[in-house]
Amino acid sequence: MAQDFDFAVVGRGLWGSAAAMYLARSGAKVALIGPDEPKDKRTAPGPFASHYDEGRITRSIATKPNWARWSSRSIARYRDLEAQSGIRFYTPCGGAMASTDKGYMDAVFDTAEAEDLSVDALEGAALAKRLTMFDFAPGTRTALDATGGWINPRRMRQAHETLAQAAGAQVFDAFATDLSHGKVTLSGGDRVRADQILVATGSYAALDALLPRQPVMQICARTVYFAHIDAAECARLTGMPSLIYQDPESDHYIYLLPPIRYPDGSWRIKIGGENMDNLVHNPEEARAWMQGLGSKEVAADLEAVLRTLMPDLRIAGSSTEACILAHTDNDQPFLERVTPWLTMATGCCGAGAKCADELGRLAARLAQGASLEPSDLGAEQAAALA
Repeated sequence: MAQDFDFAVVGRGLWGSAAAMYLARSGAKVALIGPDEPKDKRTAPGPFASHYDEGRITRSIATKPNWARWSSRSIARYRDLEAQSGIRFYTPCGGAMASTDKGYMDAVFDTAEAEDLSVDALEGAALAKRLTMFDFAPGTRTALDATGGWINPRRMRQAHETLAQAAGAQVFDAFATDLSHGKVTLSGGDRVRADQILVATGSYAALDALLPRQPVMQICARTVYFAHIDAAECARLTGMPSLIYQDPESDHYIYLLPPIRYPDGSWRIKIGGENMDNLVHNPEEARAWMQGLGSKEVAADLEAVLRTLMPDLRIAGSSTEACILAHTDNDQPFLERVTPWLTMATGCCGAGAKCADELGRLAARLAQGASLEPSDLGAEQAAALA
C-alpha cells in the first residue's frame, strides 16, 4: 500500500539526511528512503553509503571558493545541529593544508582571502615549532584553519536524521528499486507516492539505473589505511590537526586524521588518498569492492607516506578498509532539476562530507522549485545559470 508525501528523498546518507531535515522543517511531508548501515559489510549486498566511519576531515579552507563557501557555511551550523539533536559529532582540532607546490598553496591562500576566512600561514621554523608531529619536506608551506578538524560522519548523519524526524519526516529502511513520476518503489515491494523526488545516492547515481539520466562521474575504488596506536602515543599527539598534504615530487595527494577512538576501543590514525584510479563501473563491482578490505599494495604505499610524514609515530598495528567516491569532470557536484518532478544531488569529489549540511540545504531548495543564487554555486555552475 502506497503512502503519500510531498517529497521523497532517496538516499539516507550525509546529503540526503540533511536535505530531508530542511524539507521537513519547511512544513512538508517527507519520506527519507535508504537502508540502515549493514551490521556486517563483508556479507551485505549493498547499496553502500559513504558515512560508515568515525572520522572525516572538516575545514573551511580549500583551493576553490565554492567548496570553501559550502564548508564554512556548514561548519558555522555544526554546534546548533549538535545542540538541537543532542548528538556530538564535531572536533575542532584544526585543519591544515600543506604542500611545496607554490601554485597549490597560492590557491589555498587566495581562496581564504576571497572568502574572508581566518587562516594561519606557516613555513620554516614556525611550521616545525607549531606542528611538531610532522616532518615536512623543506619548502613546505601550510595553511592552518582553526575551525577545521574532524567530524564523525555516522553521528552527523544521525543528527540530521533525528532532526528531520522531529520535524515529521518518516524514515524507510529500504532502498529504492525504481522511480517514476510521483512514485518510488522500495526493495521490500512497498511504494511511496510523492509530488517531488530528490535523489542523493552518491556514487550509485552513476552506477544503477534509478535515474533516467545518469550523471557522468568517475567512481573510484579507494583504500583507507589505519595505523593503530596506544593511549600513550595518542596523548603524545594531542593537538594534532587534520591534514591535506599535496606532494608534487611523488604525485601524492593524501588526507590524514588525528587519533580517533573507534567502536572497538582502538585508537587509529587514518590516512587515504592515492595516485591511481581503480574505477568501478556497476553495482556488482561496487559490492565486490566494498565487501573487501581494499588494496594491500595501496595500503603499503599509504603506510610509507605516513612514516615519512610522521617518522616518530609508534604504530602498534594496522588495518584497512575499502571505500568508493565519485569524481566529476569539473570538480563540481551535480545539483540540478532533472525533470519537473525529479532533483539530483550527487558528486562529492572527495570533499562532500564536511559540507553536507549546506549541500543538503541547497538540494532541498532545488527540490522545492527555488532557483539557486550564483553565490551558492561554483563558477562553472553559476555560468551555466547565466
